[in-house]
Amino acid sequence: MKKSGAALAAILALQVPAWAQSDVNVFGLLDVNVRNIRVGPTSKTEMHNSSVAGSRLGFRGSEDLGGGMKASYWLEAALSPDTGTTAPRFFHRRSTLSLSGSMGELRLGRDLTASFQGFVYYDPFAVNGVGSVQNVFGGAGYTLGSGAVTSSRTDNAISYFLPSNLGGWNGQFMHALGEGVAGSAYTGLRVGYAQGPIDVSVAYSETDAVGSGKFTVRTIGGTYDFKSVKLTAVHIQNAWLPRKENVWLLGAAVPVGDAGTLRASYVPKNASGGGTDANDARQFAVGYLHKLSKRTMLYGTYSRIQNKGASNATVGSTLAGAAGQNSRGVELGIVHAF
Repeated sequence: MKKSGAALAAILALQVPAWAQSDVNVFGLLDVNVRNIRVGPTSKTEMHNSSVAGSRLGFRGSEDLGGGMKASYWLEAALSPDTGTTAPRFFHRRSTLSLSGSMGELRLGRDLTASFQGFVYYDPFAVNGVGSVQNVFGGAGYTLGSGAVTSSRTDNAISYFLPSNLGGWNGQFMHALGEGVAGSAYTGLRVGYAQGPIDVSVAYSETDAVGSGKFTVRTIGGTYDFKSVKLTAVHIQNAWLPRKENVWLLGAAVPVGDAGTLRASYVPKNASGGGTDANDARQFAVGYLHKLSKRTMLYGTYSRIQNKGASNATVGSTLAGAAGQNSRGVELGIVHAF
């Protein structure tokens, strides 16, 4: 048995082409902060995490298949370093396998949705912490009560990405199989152009809602980097049945010396339909990042949401919102990437 096993291993080794190469990388990021958040007269001081970037532990790698083709995998787990816990599903952030080459990339698995990528890269706060643009979105899961579970990521996704040699043009088509799970069937498209100081894109998606109708997201946004300041403008429309919310984001990132960046955003939301017309909100946020090295930085952020009508948006998820009550938050933290 030992001889036959050794012989089989030798035969399999001979089947591996001489040009095949592979690599494996372990990577991660830890982001921990202390913050105080308030809703109306109620406040809470807590240790929190992931307010500049999501804390994570990941494994990624690729194999050269020859002829310009390669196979790649990416497994990324969400971490909560303040408590030492992980998300209920370990590879919550990303779990994909892909083939890529001169014709683009075909990617399978759990990943960021195309519509989420239509605005996450344009938010100066990268949709994290008390300054996130998503703070003003309405309904459970940021989806107007539709029951959709695709506000940022989706399972069972088939994605195609345009190749990177199109003179700045880029794009993605994504279709996620619902597999009988309510609120999971998703289709989205994003097309963009990024060259020099300009980065712009448009995106559209729809998800089968729980019950009836579709939850849709439309985005158009971009940035222009003047070197002395990077300006951002985004429009996001979320809709389900008669309900709509139009969200605008105006933002800026200003370099301060060689190590600092000042960030700011103004995010007004206009709600309409289904008796929500008076439920508007607006958020102001300002923050500062300071690099201690290529891998470590300190940060601080302050934000405030003004709610109108029955709007109950909050700057953090650990205090329940209250209709018409304002919310504010301040956080100080540290980030280390590895």
